[in-house]
Amino acid sequence: MLILTLGLAEAWYDAQLGLYLNSAPHKRLVSAHPERFRLHVLRQSDVVQSLTSLIALASAKNTVGGLRCVLTVSPVPLITTFRPDMDVIVANAYSKATLRSAAEEIAYAYDNVAYFPSFESITLSERHVTWEDDQTHVRQPLVDMNVARMMARYVREDASAPSDPSILAQMALNKRAEDRPEEALALAERALAAQPDHERAVFAKIQALAAMDQHESALSFLNDRFADPLTGALDLEFAGADLQIFAVRLLLRLKQFDHALGLARQMLEHTPDHMPARIAMGDAYVGLGRLDAARASLAACLAMSKRKPMPYFKMAQLEQLCANPEAALRMVDIALTLKPDHVGALALKARLAP
Repeated sequence: MLILTLGLAEAWYDAQLGLYLNSAPHKRLVSAHPERFRLHVLRQSDVVQSLTSLIALASAKNTVGGLRCVLTVSPVPLITTFRPDMDVIVANAYSKATLRSAAEEIAYAYDNVAYFPSFESITLSERHVTWEDDQTHVRQPLVDMNVARMMARYVREDASAPSDPSILAQMALNKRAEDRPEEALALAERALAAQPDHERAVFAKIQALAAMDQHESALSFLNDRFADPLTGALDLEFAGADLQIFAVRLLLRLKQFDHALGLARQMLEHTPDHMPARIAMGDAYVGLGRLDAARASLAACLAMSKRKPMPYFKMAQLEQLCANPEAALRMVDIALTLKPDHVGALALKARLAP
């Protein structure tokens, strides 16, 4: 198994030795030998050619079992560029696009090469969750999650499967996504047996329980793991955002609106622009009969982004509850413009305009 991560498309070449360097030469060395060192900005065809040669060499040397290769592209951006005519932001965009395109071409050309989308997983996630404060390095929990996803994707589910709780937890989440909650629960239990406080395994278990309509059991399990030792209340302040928002929705499902509101507020104290938490807050206010507060919460969501269908759908539900059918219909139409197959919005529109 060969795992290759493509990092950057700027490469220093030593013309005297006929070799590429694995780091930039010192400025004094470049000044002393200006003809020896050259910056090569690789094109997509250069990267494809290099990967083709590398895979051919690795395949020739691998005489047992046949080579398997997984390609990834590093999400870590360039923080500087050696190109004198270009800003680093533009240089980084070119570098990543070149490497990603080359990876796609190679994965398409070879049956024994696969592309794993860790680059997309990181760069398309919310920045405050994904990146360290330097906005350059990926937070360790996101690294762990993507490694677990890779292992869950490529490791066989048989007796030789590993007992690593991160891998088992991701396998459980995969099964839940495939709507196989019983299998998800079994895998989550195995992960928790290996590491009882593994957060992703906890998340996988409560997801599986909820999918089987065992909402009270899911909440009871959460309370066992995250109860405040002094008050006995559920405390998720230091848990991940995915677990927190799922817990809020679980509380809403069980009509524990005060508790759901408290958890949503706690999330928003740390991340004021977390839209799912603000929408959940609106749902909690509706459950408590505080419709003006629900409207304010949803209006804040629309101020964050007018391209998301969910706030419009929720606002349409609120307008219907307030006996404003025309306003509800306007909102649901906007939601359907943004997402024509939104199941809830389609059902609501059918009720509003039969």
